[in-house]
Amino acid sequence: MVSAPLVSIVTPTLNQGALIEDTLRSIRAQSYSNLEHVIVDGGSSDGTLAVLKRYEGTYRMSWLSEPDSGMYDAVNKGMLRASGEILAYLNSDDLYFPWTVELVVRAFEEHPEVELVYGDAMVVREGTRETALLLYPPVRPGYLRRTGFLCQPTAFWRRRAFLRLGGFDPSLNNVGDCDFWMRFEEARLARRLDEVLAIERFHPGAKAAYELPRVERELRAVRARHVRTDGSMFVLRRIADRAYGFVWRRRLLGRLLRSAAVGRGGWRGALDGWGALVSWRRAPLAFLPGGSASLSRIIDVDACVVLVCARGSSGTAPQ
Repeated sequence: MVSAPLVSIVTPTLNQGALIEDTLRSIRAQSYSNLEHVIVDGGSSDGTLAVLKRYEGTYRMSWLSEPDSGMYDAVNKGMLRASGEILAYLNSDDLYFPWTVELVVRAFEEHPEVELVYGDAMVVREGTRETALLLYPPVRPGYLRRTGFLCQPTAFWRRRAFLRLGGFDPSLNNVGDCDFWMRFEEARLARRLDEVLAIERFHPGAKAAYELPRVERELRAVRARHVRTDGSMFVLRRIADRAYGFVWRRRLLGRLLRSAAVGRGGWRGALDGWGALVSWRRAPLAFLPGGSASLSRIIDVDACVVLVCARGSSGTAPQ
């Protein structure tokens, strides 16, 4: 890389003492060294603060603990304390892979016009061996506002974009990230990486696990801020959006399988870093209508990938 811009990662947290240590380890294990980690705790009463104190001084990490008005208030607070040219936030139950930040910085340097970089994600259901590989199509503003998503822990953006867009809406409880992506008005400002950049962990304490109806209501309201969400034209466009997503996910799957077969191309971090093998028996099923679940099983990686990611090359936890 030509330069080594500072990358700032903010982690909002509240009473996630059982999970946050893996998140810290995944950031400490990054192959890219010029980064800082700002943790904004909302006043945890469990073991979170004890974990944070153990990790003080083991890498470039700072933290504060005080009441806030919600997750996005905490994220904004952390972003304003951060010094990096490139910003991201990683929740205290999610993880990066060791290659994540290095590949993101390289993409920003190769494409100076880009303000947002994102990629694919692995979902792990805690307490099981269930994993899911989620592939995300290239951004189109209309698609994103009406139908689509980005995977929040895979997204990184430039500080100038954060300041221009005014940060995250603190009045939102669950989908402030979706609102933030929707405010990127031009597709050229966002770039998709053919790489798995993060792990989302589903567990009983996750907000989405017990607030799904509330999340869906809030998401509908946020979409209505950006596009008209009634009438026959909206319905037709949503149908076209679903076709767009279906075609692109299969196209990405084909590219991933080709990369695995020939040993070059995208997803090298995942394919080389895990030493994972594609399940050629299952992969063809993912191309069928309704086969999106099979996308989750084309790579034979069990739940121990969480530990591989979290511990990385940085050794064991401080005592």
